[in-house]
This record gives sequence, C-alpha cells and structure tokens, in this order.
Amino acid sequence: MLSGINFLKEDPPPPFIALYLIFYWTTLALIIHYLLGKLKRS
Repeated sequence: MLSGINFLKEDPPPPFIALYLIFYWTTLALIIHYLLGKLKRS
C-alpha cells in the first residue's frame, strides 16, 4: 500500500487512479469473501 500512496502523490492521469482503485478494492473484496466463506464452513 505504501507504493500506492507514493504513486498517487505524483498526481497520475485519471485512468491510472481508476485502475489502482479497482485493483485495490477487488483484492480487498476477494480477501473478505474468502474469510467469510471460511467462517461459514466451520
């Protein structure tokens, strides 16, 4: 995440910000989905 903060400080073009946020939230959602699925099974 620290590399992302440094990347966003340089004010990149909007498509790169959108791609970064999509990647970040997708990864977060997959982790939460995996953890909730694991809790339901046990």
